[in-house]
Amino acid sequence: DCELGPMGGLAKRASMFRSLDPAGKALRLDSGGMVDTLTDSSRDLSILSASNLIGYDAILPGTWDNRLLQAAVARSDTTWVRGTGPKVFRKEGWRVEVYSFSPLWREEWERAPQGEPRGELSTPFAVDSAILQGGIPENNSRERTVTIWMTYLETGDILPLLRDSTWKRPDFILTGNSDETAPQPDSLLGVPFYRCGMDGMDLLEIQVRADEDGLQIKPAWRELGVD
Repeated sequence: DCELGPMGGLAKRASMFRSLDPAGKALRLDSGGMVDTLTDSSRDLSILSASNLIGYDAILPGTWDNRLLQAAVARSDTTWVRGTGPKVFRKEGWRVEVYSFSPLWREEWERAPQGEPRGELSTPFAVDSAILQGGIPENNSRERTVTIWMTYLETGDILPLLRDSTWKRPDFILTGNSDETAPQPDSLLGVPFYRCGMDGMDLLEIQVRADEDGLQIKPAWRELGVD
């Protein structure tokens, strides 16, 4: 246990990213929970700076990350997601659509009547940390699309979203609000569901391939330990 609260495990995570993705071709995501109520606020700016050095493509703020989000907004740091999205990335022949569900904007994604389009809610996302490795599709004549939901929600909050046809059905779900980690996903209404917790110190590497049978998703856990 750390009396100062978690600090994101960022130094260890940066080393792991460099090892797994030296060319920087993978999509780098974090699904929140970098700090909690015990984390000294004097560390906020150093945590943001370390996150930038890692080269995240998107960071989803968790329940206790509002202070970090506000600091990121003040610095015009658009890596921190501020709405449901989707935020779209193009990597190695893939179009990756990331929908982001955080408790910090719960009223926004619960407010719109069912059936109405819902886009980016404010300004322009995993796995507390995830690295998505996509192989180039065998048929390069068109992009292949993978849709990811990144959440910091309990299972009971995710299920109604899956039942709401307004939201595009994901190929898999990543949630940072969990004390469990396991390489084998659960399933929510037929959708692979990865819990990514353990105080945010583990890294999930996901390799996605496309063949005639559809998407093939291969996860691998990289244990980092606790700060």
